[in-house]
Amino acid sequence: MDWLPLASAALGGLIGAGSTLTADRIRWRRDITERAAERQRAEQAQQRTTRHEIYAEYLTALSRLRNGLRESAHDSTTLPADKAAQIQAVFLESGAYELRFRIQLVAPAAVVQHTEGAYKSLRRLRMAIEDGASFEDIEYLERRDHYHDQLTQLKEALRNDLGITP
Repeated sequence: MDWLPLASAALGGLIGAGSTLTADRIRWRRDITERAAERQRAEQAQQRTTRHEIYAEYLTALSRLRNGLRESAHDSTTLPADKAAQIQAVFLESGAYELRFRIQLVAPAAVVQHTEGAYKSLRRLRMAIEDGASFEDIEYLERRDHYHDQLTQLKEALRNDLGITP
């Protein structure tokens, strides 16, 4: 009996099975890599959406806070002690204080820095109003303008973080 045809068939079968296994392994590896990349893209999209929502909430809270301070600065009839209590309530009700901490958890350092800058500038504006500054006083106007500068920088940082170009 001639062993050469039998050996050739066996060797061909081994090569065929080996190449099939190798191709399956490569395809499996590629599928695993693609699924991991898709999971990572989905997670990044979810994180971006979360940051976008928190940022929008924070800007809304700052707006509420700024409007409350403006109303207090225009109110000349309320006693200073009552005005301080009124401003305190505006700060508490705005939710900005709590949102700052949420931003610290999810945002990059540059955004956190600008978040703090905008909030602290409103706090300084608050102190000026509590000390008796009205909407016409230079101190009030300077601190208000400083807040607007801080807010502009914050919005730019938020857009950069979210990849939004105006």
